[in-house]
Amino acid sequence: VRESAERALRRTDEVISRARDVVEERGNARAQAALERAMTQQARAHGEFEAGRYAVSLRLTQAARSFAV
Repeated sequence: VRESAERALRRTDEVISRARDVVEERGNARAQAALERAMTQQARAHGEFEAGRYAVSLRLTQAARSFAV
């Protein structure tokens, strides 16, 4: 599970980075709110990963990704 969570975290970081670029370019308030939620979830996911709770981290990063797309 650790490796899956680690890969998923990296992928979500990439998705959020691309989404940030698009949101900044377009300035849509609704998209900005969704991006902020994604970043909050992703920060939690990283924290859970660091704490060794890989399954929780995986679920959180997947949720974060859904907000960012």
